[in-house]
Amino acid sequence: MSKGRKTVLIIIVIVIAFIVAVSVIAPLIFDVNRYRPEVVSIIEQDTGRHVEIGHLALSIFPTISIRADQFAIANPPGFPNENWLTVQQIKARLDLGALLHRRIVIRRLDLSQPVLRLE
Repeated sequence: MSKGRKTVLIIIVIVIAFIVAVSVIAPLIFDVNRYRPEVVSIIEQDTGRHVEIGHLALSIFPTISIRADQFAIANPPGFPNENWLTVQQIKARLDLGALLHRRIVIRRLDLSQPVLRLE
């Protein structure tokens, strides 16, 4: 193997190691769960209903995504006290380009075990 190929191979290995390290370390450094009260407040203001979110988590690999566990939206006043919408887990995949421009664009939204009660 020539010296040029070895150099390119070493650079590729370093770049891959960096990407793996960032994908493992970034979710530990950026604790999105600390924004949970703010997210709940924004959703409550927009919907006019009580909202509960159990836990928020960030994932970098394979795509940037945010996971919300035990998500619930209550019925409006005057209706039964049960939750209108309950979702075990919500996973939102975000657009990296939009994040770089300080915007949040959801590319995909996956709901796990949603329960919708219409009365």
